[in-house]
Amino acid sequence: MPAITDVEFRQFSANHHNAQRNWLLVKLNTDDPAVYGIGDASPMQDDEQVKDLITGFVEKYLRGKDPLESSFTGQRCIRTRRPVVADLPPRRFRA
Repeated sequence: MPAITDVEFRQFSANHHNAQRNWLLVKLNTDDPAVYGIGDASPMQDDEQVKDLITGFVEKYLRGKDPLESSFTGQRCIRTRRPVVADLPPRRFRA
């Protein structure tokens, strides 16, 4: 079972006749070099802030987790960030 170890970023500029923008690619590494993930965080404005946010998210929620259990990991991240109705204690209504 692979485990997520860290995140890397690749940043480059693309100049084209109808577009000029920076691209920010994200690589999520595991302890197995054959298993990794690649994503795109380019639509954001401030690349350094995006890098900090993604790095913090990986450290807090993903490091040590199995990347092949993405559905379970995703649900855990969502539930950790905000309460889900099923997780709240029952409410007592006054009559």
